Amino acid sequence: MSAAVEEPLARIDVRTPDTGAARARPEPNFFIIGASKAGTTSLYEYLRQHPDVFMSEDKEPWFFCDIPDPAPTSANRYTLDTYLDLFAGAGTCKAIGEASVSYLPSPAAAARIHERYPDARIILALRNPADRVHSWYRFLCQYGIEPGLTLEAALADEERRAAVAAEHRDSRYMDELILYYHFGLVASQIEPWTALFPRRQIHVMLFEDLKTRAIDTTKKVYEFLGVDPSFTPKIEVHNPTWFPFSVRLQHLLLKRARQHPLMPPRGELEFYDRYVIPSVGFVNGLLGRLRPHSFNPATRRALLDRYRDDIRRTEQLTGVSLAAWLKSS
Repeated sequence: MSAAVEEPLARIDVRTPDTGAARARPEPNFFIIGASKAGTTSLYEYLRQHPDVFMSEDKEPWFFCDIPDPAPTSANRYTLDTYLDLFAGAGTCKAIGEASVSYLPSPAAAARIHERYPDARIILALRNPADRVHSWYRFLCQYGIEPGLTLEAALADEERRAAVAAEHRDSRYMDELILYYHFGLVASQIEPWTALFPRRQIHVMLFEDLKTRAIDTTKKVYEFLGVDPSFTPKIEVHNPTWFPFSVRLQHLLLKRARQHPLMPPRGELEFYDRYVIPSVGFVNGLLGRLRPHSFNPATRRALLDRYRDDIRRTEQLTGVSLAAWLKSS
């Protein structure tokens, strides 16, 4: 593939003025920046139902990030030109956007988006950090990224895991995914956005509101984007997580699947990786759904106590009361 297609964002000057013809192309005017596991997929689906809202088909382009995407078919493949192609079908839609949850933890994303789109509207989804951590843990167990520890054991092991992540340059991003307490901290990630974008351009959506009052919460987002708030979206559960019967088995399956691209293309390996691994993973997931997995209340309370200062700082930055989170501890 040519360098023009593979050129990373770090070498693309997003400030370069476009020609008059290029500027006539539809461009995004709002961004859902995260946080992950806080209802962004559901919101993305509810927004794209609105006749005057256009969302990029690739939900998470990661274009303005400075952190790698572990999925090679998703990120680092867009030039500015091909990124703007994602919005070519916007037509006369008033609100044009995308939803890359990687923008929130990406140190450079706020400045990069502000540099090109200083008037953009920013949607920030927040969730009780303890519940978000538990959801993230389940998600990583589902996909085999968690090596097999309980959430409590993983939290106790976090200092060692952080040291490993610091040492492993090639896999650092993947290693940092399993730093669960670290994952729940958002105040320092929000700060660059509130420093660059005025509060009137930032809308905070709470996951708890989306879960209990989905239609009203979505209509407030419509209103923020300047489109007809009377439109009623069809409400469904999107991107649910499930918990495997064996976390360790799921991790071993992922490790085996990762080896596949480096192995010689022999027929028996192709059959094993294409059919056996997915089948075993499916059964592991199916059995897991038959065994309930709950969040230990003591672990939840301990996490919320640790997040207390970060929650208060988040309140200060966003101007949104999060007292209910603290009370729930």
